[in-house]
Amino acid sequence: MFKMLIRMFVLMAIMAGSYVSSTKFKSTDPSVIFSGMGSLCVCGLILFLFTRKMWRHIGFFKALGIVVFLLIAMVFVVSGGSMARNITNAVLGVFGKSTAQTSQQVAPTQQQLPSPGQEGQQVQQQPQEQAPVVINGYVSLIKGGDHFIMNGLPFRIFGIVSPDISQICQNAQGRDYPCGKMSAMRLKEFIGGDEVSCTVMAQSNSGELQSRCSIKNNDLTMDIGAAMVQAGWAVALVSHTQVYIPYQQMAQNNRAGLWNGTFMMPWEWQVHQMNIKKGLANVKVPTVKVKKERKSSGKSIFDHF
Repeated sequence: MFKMLIRMFVLMAIMAGSYVSSTKFKSTDPSVIFSGMGSLCVCGLILFLFTRKMWRHIGFFKALGIVVFLLIAMVFVVSGGSMARNITNAVLGVFGKSTAQTSQQVAPTQQQLPSPGQEGQQVQQQPQEQAPVVINGYVSLIKGGDHFIMNGLPFRIFGIVSPDISQICQNAQGRDYPCGKMSAMRLKEFIGGDEVSCTVMAQSNSGELQSRCSIKNNDLTMDIGAAMVQAGWAVALVSHTQVYIPYQQMAQNNRAGLWNGTFMMPWEWQVHQMNIKKGLANVKVPTVKVKKERKSSGKSIFDHF
């Protein structure tokens, strides 16, 4: 009984050590990844020796294969699809290849928009000035269908615009409904409690970080702006980028969200509301003079009969 408890304790310690080692493959630091490899090999060796009684039944190499398969499966489950990429980048980093420069050379146009006069300039000429700022975190407050608060900072999704939070639209039956609040609710449902990654494109005069934001669902990276436009709860801001035009065409064809009825474009709604406020401010209320009533003599109409 005592030996069985010791074996169970050792087995649990091996599994815990393997799990901790597997989490290190999420990091992009080569030293952390190699330390995870080393500790995982130690756990694998102990586990292999722990199963030495199986050698007689299934063979030495089969037992070794089972142990290796279990460790690789645990690393894949814990670290996900980023495992292979992080290991590759760590190995390349050892031989003097910078992973940051590699990612910029592969797809510079996907990471940032060139500023005016720099369209033909290569990214590797000024990697420090053109390196995009990526901020990861969890959303604490949804302020609309295209902007939110994360890590205490205001973010606005680049390239799309959603109805104002107070905007009213009409559904297919012609009835009014709060489309601005519906858009904000759709954004909240889409993000849920997932971690959001935002690449900052610019900063507005009000301090908002205009960013391309995405979330990860399993191994797939989903663009929040594309999802909102395709669902019909935001429209493409063509003056900023034309990336979201195909998603808007899909929403129009499917009559999704706002397109299942009539609505004013958000910028038109804002101008309309400003005009209404200006009109109300210019309205002059005429002064009405009220005549004073004569004092009653104390007699009623029945006094005349």
